[in-house]
Amino acid sequence: MQAIVLAGQRNVALKTVSSCAWEAEVPVLGRPLVDWVIAALKAATVVDDEIIVVGPPSIGERNEVALAPVGETLWDNLHAGLAGLPPGTERVLICTADVPLLTGPMVDDFVIHAPMEADLVYPVVSRGRTVDRYPETRRTYVRLRGKTVTGGNLIIARPSVLGRIEERAQQLIRHRKSPVLLARDVGPLLLLRLLTGQLSLAQAERRVSRVFGIQGRVVESPYPEIGLDVDKPHDLSVVLRALAEPASDVRHAQGRR
Repeated sequence: MQAIVLAGQRNVALKTVSSCAWEAEVPVLGRPLVDWVIAALKAATVVDDEIIVVGPPSIGERNEVALAPVGETLWDNLHAGLAGLPPGTERVLICTADVPLLTGPMVDDFVIHAPMEADLVYPVVSRGRTVDRYPETRRTYVRLRGKTVTGGNLIIARPSVLGRIEERAQQLIRHRKSPVLLARDVGPLLLLRLLTGQLSLAQAERRVSRVFGIQGRVVESPYPEIGLDVDKPHDLSVVLRALAEPASDVRHAQGRR
């Protein structure tokens, strides 16, 4: 499977800890954030093609990857990465550049458990697993019926569907802070169930699939590390403490319990 790394974010949120112009270049134990991610993808057995990185030239100078130019927006960067795919690519793995605790086995686990028939697959991690392993981390959680989850920083998608959902996705992002507009977008009953914690994961899957006109699926990952993105100074401190632990490799063997 081909992988795309989105590393075109300017460094704004981490300016207090690093003067790097690009967030992906902020150092973690002497290695840029994105280099940890590239190493994890190269270690994954499911990634068997050249990795495409959308980011500054310095990344390509250090790593054996295909470099794509940075655009003005997230979707510009995504299109730049997709443009580098071979014709006829069926599925692509997309990852952000700010998850330095990611490892090859975590990537493999997500891809192996992703339904092949789905157009788009998104991982979630339970709050329990996240807090148990990283009690000091601060994540955004969604309370569903029977579980509370946070999102991961990987997706698997059919390149052909990403262009179709772009307009709708941007609309939902614009309306995310307006309950009235969100209710219009996804349906008032669904929004009420979500706000009251009565929405199940299966119901969310079905509704998102209808809203976007695709077959979307969610995979629950046992690895909280796929959701520990570094976009605030506090996140960086959590990651540094985790990497400094003598037995830090224990987290890689947690697996599905």
